[in-house]
Amino acid sequence: MIIGLKILALGAVLFALSGCLVSDKALIVESDAVTPIAPGTYIDEKKPGDKTAMRVVTLSGHETRIAEGTDAKPDAFLVRNLRGDLFIIMSRKSSEYGVIAINANAIIEYKSGGNCDSLVYLAARRDMRMSQMGVVRVDDEGESAKCVFDDYAKLAAAFLTLYDNGKMVPGTTYIRVKGSAKGK
Repeated sequence: MIIGLKILALGAVLFALSGCLVSDKALIVESDAVTPIAPGTYIDEKKPGDKTAMRVVTLSGHETRIAEGTDAKPDAFLVRNLRGDLFIIMSRKSSEYGVIAINANAIIEYKSGGNCDSLVYLAARRDMRMSQMGVVRVDDEGESAKCVFDDYAKLAAAFLTLYDNGKMVPGTTYIRVKGSAKGK
């Protein structure tokens, strides 16, 4: 049993964004990015002995880098404050977005699968066009739908709409191993 762990919830959105809310170009730039996630090693609380469920977080300037295990090449992310303890996280590789919440003791990821479908549902329920939700276009349909944005403010408004309407669900919980600063 690991004693003295700082509990942090880090999940799939943090490590493998599903691509439901996307852009053709990056909507978070380094000058707006923050690094609210503490560097270190994190383990899935449901799979504490599974090294494939381990994540190593490091920081480089305004970039947050996350590797699946100690030997993997890290993926690069930019993070920007959304509201209070909510943050939007963007994959630098694919300009896909998700949301995490950070407080004194935890980082909670919100599942990103189905977010576009939920925006389509909310727009229809409110008799609104998708452009009124800030969406430039919708690629595909249903669970594989991708809502494309061209402006950070519109993307942020869409995430807040999803969050405020209970359409975002917390994901996997990861535990930060005490004393694992800088990925050690």
